[in-house]
Amino acid sequence: MKRCPDCNGANTLEILLSSTQFVFAVPLVQRKKLLPKCSGVKACACADCGNIFGLKLENPEKLAAFADGIQNG
Repeated sequence: MKRCPDCNGANTLEILLSSTQFVFAVPLVQRKKLLPKCSGVKACACADCGNIFGLKLENPEKLAAFADGIQNG
């Protein structure tokens, strides 16, 4: 199990951040008009201090069009 980077506690768990909507990724620099893409966000949470860390996209491939559009735009 991962340790918390804030308090070094071992009482952590993996979570899936959830809301009524998905988290949308819109690039700060948009050279082409691209529709926002969405993906769930996985993370770790510390039950001792409440820190949420290690954010990671559940489906990173959904954002590949952004990277391609920005690099080639």
